[in-house]
Amino acid sequence: VTIADSGSNTLYKRSTSTYGGNTYGLVQSKASAGVPAFVAGSNDTNWRSVTDGWRKANSYMTLTAINQGGHYNTSTTRFTAPFAGPYYFVYNVYMYTSNYEHPQFFVNGSGAGAGRYDTPYRIRNYGFVANYQGDLQMEELINLSAGDYVEAYYYAGGTGYIYEAYGIFQGCYVG
Repeated sequence: VTIADSGSNTLYKRSTSTYGGNTYGLVQSKASAGVPAFVAGSNDTNWRSVTDGWRKANSYMTLTAINQGGHYNTSTTRFTAPFAGPYYFVYNVYMYTSNYEHPQFFVNGSGAGAGRYDTPYRIRNYGFVANYQGDLQMEELINLSAGDYVEAYYYAGGTGYIYEAYGIFQGCYVG
């Protein structure tokens, strides 16, 4: 018995195998076929800024340490879900702001959507106050449909800066 999604990815497979005269039952699932996972970073040593608005935070994260399944695109710097289910994402970067800054994951180009408890706005970190340097990190479990893509953004009220060489954008399927 084999169950596959519309992209012919094996979701579940039950079969038997014989070894040493004994017959064993085998089960293959998405997890045993290889969990989509990535760890992306940057060697960009420039401070990147935004003033009074949103900026794609991981736009210079063109290097991968892990890209299992090849679902993180180093040209677009976005992760695209190969199949539906829950995915766990983390974004961490070194930052400085003259006013206020917070990160947010965007799904399919939008920060609005089905956030926790159906809130229309997904802020997962309240940010930092003026004239402060430090690590900015957010984590979120996001239920995606096949083909949905995820990017990290940040908002700055005033002028905010990030240093992507000290950052990481990573995620994996956890269903």
